[in-house]
Amino acid sequence: MLLPQTTVCLKTLYKAIKVRIYPTSEQSQKLSQIMGAARWWWNYALNLCNETYKETGKGLTQIALNKVLRELKKIRGYCMVRRMLFSSFAINYFKPN
Repeated sequence: MLLPQTTVCLKTLYKAIKVRIYPTSEQSQKLSQIMGAARWWWNYALNLCNETYKETGKGLTQIALNKVLRELKKIRGYCMVRRMLFSSFAINYFKPN
């Protein structure tokens, strides 16, 4: 009796670590501001990519988006974004004790 031939499929396994944090009220407020600025940038960049694609039929590259982000840093009206996304504040503020 012959057994059917089986194909072995190799898959990449990814390991994830789930962490729960307990920020202070001040850290929670700052984290909320940082996440709000990141959400704003995501939506702004997505809209910019969609509009560019509608007009030209081509999307924007990561390099082009980085250039837009650098230009926004120079504009006074975007002080929240500049403060939250362009400083090392988030990295330094949320270092483990």
